[in-house]
Amino acid sequence: MRRRIIVTALVLLLGACAPGFDGTPVATTTTAPVGSPQAEFEAARTLWASAGPDDYTFEFIDDCGECLPARRNPRRVAVLDGTVLAVDSENLLTVEEVFASIGQALDEGRDVQVTYDPQTGAPVDVQIDMDMRPVDGGTHWVFTDFTEFQPVGSAAELLEARRSWEALQLDDYQFVMRVDCGGCTEQGAFDVKVVDDRIVEVARLDRPGEFNNVTPVTIDRTFDDFEEWFTDREALIAQGILEVEIRVDPIMGYPRWVYVEAENPADSTEVFTGIVTMDLVSPYVPDDSPDSGDLIALQEARNLWEFTAIADYRYTMTVHCPCPEEFTGPFEITVRDQQVASATWKGNPLGPEQGPVYTIEQVFDLIQKTIEGGKDVEVVYDPESGYPANVVLDVEAVAVDGGLAFSISNLQPLGEPGIVAGRVLAGPTCPVQQDPPDPACADRPVNGAVLVVVDETGMEVARVTSNPDGFFEISLEPGTYRIEPRPVEGLLGTAPPFELDVISGFSDQVTVSYDTGIR
Repeated sequence: MRRRIIVTALVLLLGACAPGFDGTPVATTTTAPVGSPQAEFEAARTLWASAGPDDYTFEFIDDCGECLPARRNPRRVAVLDGTVLAVDSENLLTVEEVFASIGQALDEGRDVQVTYDPQTGAPVDVQIDMDMRPVDGGTHWVFTDFTEFQPVGSAAELLEARRSWEALQLDDYQFVMRVDCGGCTEQGAFDVKVVDDRIVEVARLDRPGEFNNVTPVTIDRTFDDFEEWFTDREALIAQGILEVEIRVDPIMGYPRWVYVEAENPADSTEVFTGIVTMDLVSPYVPDDSPDSGDLIALQEARNLWEFTAIADYRYTMTVHCPCPEEFTGPFEITVRDQQVASATWKGNPLGPEQGPVYTIEQVFDLIQKTIEGGKDVEVVYDPESGYPANVVLDVEAVAVDGGLAFSISNLQPLGEPGIVAGRVLAGPTCPVQQDPPDPACADRPVNGAVLVVVDETGMEVARVTSNPDGFFEISLEPGTYRIEPRPVEGLLGTAPPFELDVISGFSDQVTVSYDTGIR
């Protein structure tokens, strides 16, 4: 930026001294009177261009009279590459934009009074049309604490920033985080609240109500990760495989802006880039109402579940109510890509009226909605994965008309399903075995044979029926199963049960043999 300005100034200087037709210098610019607001403005702008930092932070107060308090409160502003780093940047200006506003007001002949910093030229107090208050407001901006916004260059600098942050002793705080990610979908703007170094609430700001695909971490945890980058990952950074740039707030010390670029180790043509901006860090006063504990426990469990990153899984749901078993289960729920792929009861598809069918994420949402609705909940979360293992919603209404109680068990992550295919045959078909075998006496296919699939817990998870040619095929999640053939009318003996290991992505071929009773 400075080089371009210096070159431009040099061109203007040479132009001002260019000789006229008679060989005498001719002035090509108009100079403002010395001491005038225009001259002070031009001098300050030139000083800032030469002495001001490229990237900087400052505290900004908009003394806007009768406007909302949120706009009048002091605000720490960070500027990087000529852009304000803030989620709500529309009311925040860079120094260059402030100069542009002052210049426009001077050109329009408005009442302008500005105080400039003598060292850098930055405007520190800007008043425009103040005599028009309280008619239409006028403008009064105050800028203080200008500080260069430098990247962290060493582990020692990072430690110094962390000490500044820890000196604030903010056990409960809130901040706004923006995530911009190249090559992935994990991005957005979020309002994050922290209590006792635990995230208790995450609210999406850019698209309220949509699924939250980002799991924020506390500022202390962020420092832990950065310290690892400066140690364990130093070799990757040196090799150019990983590029990390960190800029911390020069006053509070917290990470204000982070840039990460990393190559895919399996394919160097794939590059992941991510930018995380933290803004509006301030103390947070948590809600001490009886429900706040439930919300904290819910958020902790949800964070633990999201940390496991289990997208495909199967679990057993049992509803607790004095109802017929077809309405209580247990039901087998299979989830793939955060969508319910199948729901069965005794191997048959679950009807819409039979029982609740949820993904784990939907169960979390249901619990949160019940808490926020002022209803009492009782939830036990799995200590390892965080999913709700036992859930009672609207405790007082469970036995009356609206509460819901259920449990989740046997949750298992899933790989790709395996295929079990085969044929059901019945024999012998002739009373006397012949050698060599007579083709006319070969075992015949069995139509309509029902094969029940039972998992290791003894739960029926599926069933399949053979076609007129005796063939069958079924898709099963990886695991060990017991296949239990059912009797077939007209056949004397039922095929014996057998066990089968289903491997992810593989296909097994089996033959199921019934006895015709012919001797």
